[in-house]
Amino acid sequence: MSAPAGGVNTTSSMDRLHIKIIWTIVGLSLSYTVVQVLLNSNNEVVSDASDSAWAFIFAILIAVWSVKEPMQKKFSASFEFSAAVYFAWPLVLPYYLYKTRGYEGLILFLGFAALYLTPFLSGLVAYVYFAE
Repeated sequence: MSAPAGGVNTTSSMDRLHIKIIWTIVGLSLSYTVVQVLLNSNNEVVSDASDSAWAFIFAILIAVWSVKEPMQKKFSASFEFSAAVYFAWPLVLPYYLYKTRGYEGLILFLGFAALYLTPFLSGLVAYVYFAE
């Protein structure tokens, strides 16, 4: 296979972007989990602004991932698909993942949901069991 006229192989750069988005989501989830656990175990409250920022950033990254990921080629999405994923990712993402991957997509959705909920649940556990 030869590279396009510009000398840049866009398929591999898109795959790398897809992987970078996934690792960014994982890294931010782990970071926010640490913040939640540290604050809640010291009987401190995580601000609503922090929770809103986490929800906003997560939704943006999921929307970008769903548009840039390689399986997108198997799915004929409307122009507003990325906005629909941003505003209603818990409803739109499972449908998209099921259409592109079948039942394996639903397992992937559970992974995304776990990445989103882990900081909150870990903070709750830290507050209940380790708060001073």
